[in-house]
Amino acid sequence: MSALTRFSILTWCALCIGYGRADTATEVAARIDEGLLKTLALEQGVIGRTPAAVPVVLSPLTDDATFIRRVTIDLAGRLPRADEVRAFLASDLGTKRADLIDRLALSREASDLRYLRLADLLRVRDKVGERSLLPFADWLRKSVRGNVAWDELMRQMLLASGDQSTSPATGFLLRDEGNRLHTAVAVASILLGTDFHCAQCHDHPFADWTQMQTYQLAACLPPVRGEMPAAMRKPKKAETLLPGARRLGRVMIEPVIPPPDERKLSQVGWFGIAEGAHDLLPGMRLRNDYKYVDGKPGDVVGAAVPVFTKWQRRELIGLRGTPMTGSATRDEVVTTLFKLHRERIARVMALRVWIWMFGFETAKTDLREGDADLGEMSVEWLHSCSAGLTNSLRYQNMVDTPFAQLLGKEFERCSFDLREFLRIIASTVAYQRQAVPSPPMGQPQFTSAPTIRRLPPGVVWDAFQEWLGSAPITRAVEQPAVVDVAHPLRLLGRGTRQWTEEEAPLIAPGIARFFANSESVHQAEQKLTTSPLEDLFLTILGRPATAEETSAFALSGLSSADAAWALINTTEFLFQH
Repeated sequence: MSALTRFSILTWCALCIGYGRADTATEVAARIDEGLLKTLALEQGVIGRTPAAVPVVLSPLTDDATFIRRVTIDLAGRLPRADEVRAFLASDLGTKRADLIDRLALSREASDLRYLRLADLLRVRDKVGERSLLPFADWLRKSVRGNVAWDELMRQMLLASGDQSTSPATGFLLRDEGNRLHTAVAVASILLGTDFHCAQCHDHPFADWTQMQTYQLAACLPPVRGEMPAAMRKPKKAETLLPGARRLGRVMIEPVIPPPDERKLSQVGWFGIAEGAHDLLPGMRLRNDYKYVDGKPGDVVGAAVPVFTKWQRRELIGLRGTPMTGSATRDEVVTTLFKLHRERIARVMALRVWIWMFGFETAKTDLREGDADLGEMSVEWLHSCSAGLTNSLRYQNMVDTPFAQLLGKEFERCSFDLREFLRIIASTVAYQRQAVPSPPMGQPQFTSAPTIRRLPPGVVWDAFQEWLGSAPITRAVEQPAVVDVAHPLRLLGRGTRQWTEEEAPLIAPGIARFFANSESVHQAEQKLTTSPLEDLFLTILGRPATAEETSAFALSGLSSADAAWALINTTEFLFQH
């Protein structure tokens, strides 16, 4: 075979591989569109009617200006710039939407947005107590930029050992400072889309998971060990028992746990996962008030992966949902978790991506406006609690639907690649339709197009930073993980990272006051005074002004600053369509 022939064959193979990848992404998007149509047909009662029945109600395709604003927000976490909008609208290429999706998906801004979303999901903070978690945050950011697959990312965090200097991924397990029950609740929410918060104290009254399963899941996690520096130790509080009173119930005795490496314990302030904990898990001791027949107060419960259905109980391989104190290894329980619940893990994360792109009714009410009697911690807890309950209901109600199953299968085919799956969802016809209102609670949860929703907090913050022209620009991703309660980002909806997926835009009079009276808004409008009206519309609203709007502004005699202020305070700017 000649060199030219070999070159031709290799070139043809390369082209076929390239086209195959493009065709595969297109086919996946088409299958998702088809599955959504079937779901909508079932929900709208079209299936089963006569052939002359009214078809599924679908909104038309959105215009190019709305699309570039929507996809830039959802993939890159920012508003499109005036020159980008102008060039996109002027292009007559048939592939310009696909090209824009590809360009945005591969941008650094897209990886920063994925990091922010995962940081909110994983409850990443800069520190817990007096201990820094910045190495973990940096590791997560680098992993996202390297496009590490979602399942591999979680495996690395769940199997990490050592401290953050040698293994930054341990930060996930160190997040709750050794409270394995809290970490187990987070793992259940992140991977399985289930809310184990109530099951820490009692069996869930409306679901099929129990307090025992919560303790067994907590036993799958290694203990956190380390010495606290003397300067950080707090004095014990005085006993509050009345004179002569005695405690009731059993005394809690922690199970024996292999100590970490003595060389590390000699380092003041060492904080991590002992290497020995990777091999054997010590179990969890039940509460002193445990009341169920499957255990007694103070019993040590072994590691076991939770099961939710009778089918899983019959087919379970490995731990079989029973305690294995003294013999269960972290490798074993993590492998069993991903083997037993692989389909559910894929569905939950695929649903999460779908909701990132299509929206969901998650807006919170700012309790600070109407309840002055609540303390700051109570208010923050109620905010996070409402977000947590919304998330748990969302996934529990949606994860077993046929469309969620389809999304999960396609996510598995993508090898749990978040960047690729986001690109596929953006390529669907459904994503490119005109926005629709969010469905009310209790109504069908899947919509034929993205829902109308408030701009994410980071998008608003970054827009003002760019308009203000401050150097250097401090973008939302560069802010502390948990900003001060008075920071504009908190007002706009940045969460406290107490619960998973806590961030959600607030609905409150304070938002209106912020845009009407904030010094940042007035400074931004002054910075935009040199821009002509056309550029103001492109920069703030992402579209050119109509003839009627141009005429109205000309007749009003408003200055550029007044025009900028007026556009910033429109619902068109505040909401994503």
